[in-house]
Amino acid sequence: SREQKEQMMMRAERANEAQKNRKSEWKREETYSLTPPPEA
Repeated sequence: SREQKEQMMMRAERANEAQKNRKSEWKREETYSLTPPPEA
């Protein structure tokens, strides 16, 4: 159904945002620690 598709797209967008936030956090932390980020 269209509603399901919209929900899935919203969920994917949210997941994308969360991933972006996590990546920028890693970049910030890279200056403090030399350990690579855990693979998602």
